[in-house]
Amino acid sequence: MVIFYLLIGTPYEIAYKIFNTGFQSSTLVDLLKALGQTRLIESEQQQLNSLCRRYSNAALKRNKIVHGNWVLETNPKDSFPTQWVRVCIPINPTLQKQIDDKFNQKTRRKYRFTIEQLLECCENINSLSNDMKIIGGMIMGRLYPDKLP
Repeated sequence: MVIFYLLIGTPYEIAYKIFNTGFQSSTLVDLLKALGQTRLIESEQQQLNSLCRRYSNAALKRNKIVHGNWVLETNPKDSFPTQWVRVCIPINPTLQKQIDDKFNQKTRRKYRFTIEQLLECCENINSLSNDMKIIGGMIMGRLYPDKLP
């Protein structure tokens, strides 16, 4: 929200109302990039684009987590469950087989989340949030050296 507010250049109350109309994450990214091209210098645009990529990836992962199901995985060698995982179960049977394949870690990491991986997602979001604050501070200092809109 802060970066949007800084880039749009309107009073906070107006920016807040616009922001809370409920942008889809992809629309918000497109809007931030367009505003960045208009208001930011090249190095700031590159940093904003990097943040937008991280945000888009986090939003995709969030959707898979939120719309997934809890599954109790078992080890075929053991008769008791080994761990709970959050799995986004696709309707595509080929993709489902890839997720079930323990040797296909690339696909599994996209659709299946252990508790440890969910905690890692939280850490990544905190890191993204902190980086947004840093970039927002740099942008604010350059665009509004005296007073915010």
